[in-house]
Amino acid sequence: YQRRVHGDPIQSRMRELVCEAGLLSRADGSCRFAHGNTSILAAVYGPSEARLRRELIDRSAIEVVVRQKFDALGQPGPASSPAKEQENMLQNIVEAIVHTQLYPRTCISIIVQVIEDDGSLFSTMVNAVVGALLDAGVAMSCMAAAVSVSAGGGEKGEGNSESNTPNCGCVVDPSAEQEKAHDASVMVCVQSPGNKILACKTAGSLSEDKFFRLVADATTASQTIFNFFRTSMRSRTT
Repeated sequence: YQRRVHGDPIQSRMRELVCEAGLLSRADGSCRFAHGNTSILAAVYGPSEARLRRELIDRSAIEVVVRQKFDALGQPGPASSPAKEQENMLQNIVEAIVHTQLYPRTCISIIVQVIEDDGSLFSTMVNAVVGALLDAGVAMSCMAAAVSVSAGGGEKGEGNSESNTPNCGCVVDPSAEQEKAHDASVMVCVQSPGNKILACKTAGSLSEDKFFRLVADATTASQTIFNFFRTSMRSRTT
């Protein structure tokens, strides 16, 4: 399922979204999620019996592995420090939204494969993982969606040709080129219902005022992702 985003002045400036679930027959759940040219494939295995060293008597253990984009020889890129940080953040988000206590002594393994990176990489990872959990039928206490926003140095978009929102000179769901041109970015992961922030990651230097404005824009734009999930998952069951 895919769609172009229209409507709200902030939400309409997101890139085209694509969600394809159930692509991998051997996984319990899978989802390819794309923001524009950025594309991630996530697969969920389990809940299944945990190995003894990973077993938790009162809940399921969550394992996340991030695999970098394949090289010219078809091999995944080497492990890196950013990948380890991504794995830790994804694990924390999954533990916050999954009813792990319903699956004691089990393990839920999640593989995240980077297909293409054209900006907003981590937020696309989060949305792919949520889509794969939904496809696997894993019990969750809430939904989660992530959006990235980048900002240039000027206030209110003055002199910033890249600006795609009128209120803070920022770009919602930026491409890699836009991220490179800007001074800072914020990734916000929001839960629904409630709009509670589950995770927030910043890069670069931001004033306190601009930080909160970027978080507000990301939170508003996350509603597009939630609506997109509902529509795409509904289309699979009809």
